[in-house]
Amino acid sequence: MEPIILFLLTGALYVAWRLVRARFHRRGDTYLRIGQFEAADRWYRHALRLNPRDPFAYHGLALAAWHRGEVEIALKHFDLVHRLKPEFMMAQFNHATMLVELKRYDEALHILEDTTSDDPLVARCMVLKAFIYLKRGDYDKSASIVAQIITEADQIARKSARHGAYMHGIDKYYENVSSYALRIRATLYLVNDRVEDALSDLDRALSINPESWAIRNDRGEVRFAGGKFQEALEDFKRSAQFTPELGSPLLPLRSQMLVTAGLAVTHHALGQIDEAQALWRDLTAENPRFRDLYWLKDELRWPQAMIDHAAQLDARVHQLTATSTPQEPTISAADPSASERS
Repeated sequence: MEPIILFLLTGALYVAWRLVRARFHRRGDTYLRIGQFEAADRWYRHALRLNPRDPFAYHGLALAAWHRGEVEIALKHFDLVHRLKPEFMMAQFNHATMLVELKRYDEALHILEDTTSDDPLVARCMVLKAFIYLKRGDYDKSASIVAQIITEADQIARKSARHGAYMHGIDKYYENVSSYALRIRATLYLVNDRVEDALSDLDRALSINPESWAIRNDRGEVRFAGGKFQEALEDFKRSAQFTPELGSPLLPLRSQMLVTAGLAVTHHALGQIDEAQALWRDLTAENPRFRDLYWLKDELRWPQAMIDHAAQLDARVHQLTATSTPQEPTISAADPSASERS
């Protein structure tokens, strides 16, 4: 066979091989998005038959296992992805996110240590770092990272205004990332009792992502802390319209429960006792953790005003004598604006 013909045939076979493998990836990704995790698993394994060292297929297998609640299998797949393709930023982000949900914060930070490339996904990794430091109570580091993200997003927005369509996709990406950073900074403001500053950040975040149930839920909590119960109720009601039915399978509660809890205590604060009791009774029957006032403070980071009403409401519903409620823990929090001034 002529060398040129052999070369062309080999090239054609390689292209066909790549196209088939890419098709298997797309099929797996599609099934993953619609929640058919077993089907997604099968298509990723088809891709592995073509290339047993395919990091993208192993990443898909890791995500499918994660969503099925098969934690150890998912972790093994993620480890294999990192060995095959260390620079695969999306895998680093998803692996770290899974570890955060498992409360394995040190491991998550270790995964995120190498996220220093020019990949735009680095910004999302930085937000995740800020969230981890917030959960660990390291408010200074969290505030510093958040300030950096918001500053970079503002700089990119100004460049976009000058360069127009050339920067449009980039500035929208960073704007969306900054909405998550604004949520974290609002939490830091609330810890410092700076309710109006927290509301300002959440208003800005909502202007970026108006259909986010989580941002609206956060604003409901902040408004409650500021004594604006009717406005808080409206936020919780709107949040319920956008809330996905299920959160991650690794989390012990559904996102809908968070909104229901906010609605219940806000009805109680407004003196709408029947509505509050009905919601709280169903909620605590499904997830008794909401009766743990320390959990509300430490895990959900509710403001003390919401915890106080939750204690009173729980006593009504479960006919208990509320002898005492937890005292406000002493928290040494960073002032977010300190990072902005430096």
